[in-house]
Amino acid sequence: MNVATLLENFEVLAESPEGIDRLRELILGMAVSGSILKSDTSSWRATTLGEEVRIIRGITFPSSAKGRCPGKGLLPCLRTANIQNEVDWEDLLYVSDEFVRNDDQYVQSNDLLISMANSRELVGKVALVRRNDIHCTLGGFIAAIRCGTEIDPKYLMTILRVPSAREKLIDSSTQTTNIANISLGRLRPFELKLPLMSEQRDIVAKVDELMALCDELEQQQKLRDNLRIATRKSAIDAISTATTPEELETAWNRINSNWAVIADSLQSVDALRTLVIDFGIQGQLLGANKIGSNGFPMSWTSRKFKDYCDIEGGNQPPKSVFASEPKKDYIRLFQIRDLGSNPVPVFIPKGTAKSLSTHGEILVGRYGASVGKVFKAQDGAYNVALVKFIFPKDDLVADFVYWMLKSSRSQAVFSGMSRSAQAGFNKRDLAVLDIPVPSIDEQKLITAKIDELMALCDHLEAELKVRSELAEKFALAVVSAA
Repeated sequence: MNVATLLENFEVLAESPEGIDRLRELILGMAVSGSILKSDTSSWRATTLGEEVRIIRGITFPSSAKGRCPGKGLLPCLRTANIQNEVDWEDLLYVSDEFVRNDDQYVQSNDLLISMANSRELVGKVALVRRNDIHCTLGGFIAAIRCGTEIDPKYLMTILRVPSAREKLIDSSTQTTNIANISLGRLRPFELKLPLMSEQRDIVAKVDELMALCDELEQQQKLRDNLRIATRKSAIDAISTATTPEELETAWNRINSNWAVIADSLQSVDALRTLVIDFGIQGQLLGANKIGSNGFPMSWTSRKFKDYCDIEGGNQPPKSVFASEPKKDYIRLFQIRDLGSNPVPVFIPKGTAKSLSTHGEILVGRYGASVGKVFKAQDGAYNVALVKFIFPKDDLVADFVYWMLKSSRSQAVFSGMSRSAQAGFNKRDLAVLDIPVPSIDEQKLITAKIDELMALCDHLEAELKVRSELAEKFALAVVSAA
């Protein structure tokens, strides 16, 4: 791939998962392969790092010789924490100058510094010293690479920033630990292919140009993301602070006309789903209603769980009777794992089933991380990790109860339970739960509207996934062709 093709697809690549970082890696790879300038690499000279540069290890200072403040006989010392993409001259360590044996151990302008030992994420980080006005030395886990006349330090920095180069340098004995190191024995024989100095500088200039484009794209993405976050927050705040029906209607219309902006990520789609449910259960999807002190329209009735509803616990048949396939006189047993996206059906003999459910009834997770998770039952039985939510069917529609239990108000009651994860919850824990009771017709209209908007959320989520997958596939194709 050439630079023209790269530039044509810059923005598409940037939109793929971790796209900007991958673009930067692609640019570095193109630089050292010669494709960034369509170089004739057959003329490049094969050599090793040790043949081209001087490598000076930093000094390991005893604890008694270190300090965090300047003073007489102390000089600043660079640590691995100071090596980022640039040298960070803040928060320097101060060490006794008596341990510095020769001038080589002072940092010089154009030194290429490399972290020789650190966490796996930070070992091998390189940074170029671009100033010489600080009289400074090197700590024990840093090496300074001083280039000769045949290699530009900026070009060498480009080579060492390629991820594959970093992996080659890390000592294999530390590959499985969190702390890794690079030994001089691996640094000196590191193989290079060097173009002439003039071509090195041309390559560096092109890398700088493309990296600046990456920085610009990254900044644009941040500005766009900040704008979307601000728009989303403003829209949601407008709903939560609305005090009149007119303000509430205006706030909802704002969301309704900006779905693509407000739901720009999978996380924001989930937040939007929660907003839709809450808005529906508060009666606001059908138009603004005057809200009472209980958080529901004043025209609605509101009842406490303890006076109005109930729960019925499940039972646990022995695993010895479980079957993975349906059989005659067997029924489906619903378990906690059936609340997730990959249920594994289990069937039990009808005679062992004590707690039965029918199609459309509401089951709620009772234990652990599944506390408060809600789903609609099918014909079968349910185990001890679930409860069936019992409600007056003459007053409440099952679909409305389902969304009511998934609303933030209900979920706050579940998440606020102080019992241990294994003890689960009981009727007393749900006593304070408010149950809104609009008319049956309103409930049906509300659930229909929630279903409609949930379908829109599903559509947005699917679009986001497709867009991300296409960008990922395209990025992989471009990278593999580079």
